[in-house]
Amino acid sequence: MVGIPGKSQGCNTCRRRKVRCEGYERYPVFINRGQTGLQRRRRLEEARSTPPQPALQNQNTIVFSTPSPSQVNEDQLISSFWEGYSTVSPQYSRTREPAWLYHSINISASITPLRLALLSLAYTRTGRLQNNQTLIRKGQEIYGRVLRLTQNALYDPQLMRHDELLAAARCMVLYEAFESTSEDMAAWQSHIIGIARIMQLRGPDHHRDPLPKSILESMRYNAMIVCLVKRESSFFGNPDWLMQPWADTSKDLDQRLYDYGFTLSNLFQRGEAAYHRSDRTEILRILERIRNSYLGMTTLNEELLAVQTEDYPVNEHALNELHVGETTFAITSAILLALDLSFSIYAAALIAKCPDDFFTEHQDLLAEISSHTDESRRRDLSKQVLWLLQHSLQTRFEYSRPRIIFPLNVVRWELRAIPEYKVQVQALFETIASGNQVRIARSVQNAGCSTMPSIISKESES
Repeated sequence: MVGIPGKSQGCNTCRRRKVRCEGYERYPVFINRGQTGLQRRRRLEEARSTPPQPALQNQNTIVFSTPSPSQVNEDQLISSFWEGYSTVSPQYSRTREPAWLYHSINISASITPLRLALLSLAYTRTGRLQNNQTLIRKGQEIYGRVLRLTQNALYDPQLMRHDELLAAARCMVLYEAFESTSEDMAAWQSHIIGIARIMQLRGPDHHRDPLPKSILESMRYNAMIVCLVKRESSFFGNPDWLMQPWADTSKDLDQRLYDYGFTLSNLFQRGEAAYHRSDRTEILRILERIRNSYLGMTTLNEELLAVQTEDYPVNEHALNELHVGETTFAITSAILLALDLSFSIYAAALIAKCPDDFFTEHQDLLAEISSHTDESRRRDLSKQVLWLLQHSLQTRFEYSRPRIIFPLNVVRWELRAIPEYKVQVQALFETIASGNQVRIARSVQNAGCSTMPSIISKESES
């Protein structure tokens, strides 16, 4: 040893630096260079990392710390959830969907509402799929914490506009779709209305970056469904929200399709009021808008069919094992046809309520709309949608399953009087809702005719 007669047992490094050392015989020793100079570190002593502060951090902030074993396990859990839930994008082979979840995972910090929201999803989904009640309860407990943190953040004008909070709110919507914490659609709808309000306060110009834009695009479908169920118009259908978020990029087919959903929800609201007022002029405007929407959706359908024929041909002989691209396009086709069917059901009910002399001067308009509202056409559309949904469920793409609920609910209404198809529809609802799948499907199934405009339900009763 240094300063002791005889051969030193210290390591070469310590002997050269003249630092006291226990040598190699007992265990390896490492030298720390601290503020006070060179220091010997005891066996297995690890450098301590600075504990992260529980705050919303900017997505560009880089935190240098050594993750704890529990954090590593949680990261693996989130990664496992992502791998099981996501799918390869059919448009971009190197990316995975949903894009909003991909971006959210990449910016999540150590202790924030976003990370906790991701953990609540990962724990509950893993617990459901493994039938592990401990993991489920852990996820539910974390979800309660996320709820409180998010509610508190909404009172802060700066935090409320933070992308990370928006992402956490989006995770909570997905959680409600999987877990459905209420017996009806109330909790799911409340979260969608809440995140829509956050977006509205941020404004359309603040949804152009990858994360907020991907959240906006994913939420528009959910918001469309809520607006149709509540028969209310939405700011998502306003011109600035239809254009500004895509000022720098093209608007894909799905987003253009959802535009017609917001058009229909607006017509639902206007039609209810016009019907009660017997406002012929307004009813005529509504029918003209429906006619124009048919033309637009026909163009979208031609565009979609061209893509299907070229890249992912959907036919009865190739649906035993659907590719993710085929599944995506099949569900998009089902949504498009379901929207067409919704317009037709609504237009037929509206026309039936009009007096006989209403179309005396508008026979051409009546003929154009009637070609779509024809009962046999609606029946054929419903069967086609049902066929697409049945084969889409043969795949294991979790991400796609919640998108099935809207077209299935529309078909349920149109085929309700045919026992054979009624049984098939109920079986699809059971498949989606049971087996730890999408529990919100049960709430939609139980809602029944309350999801349809009163003018339609009254028409069916007369």
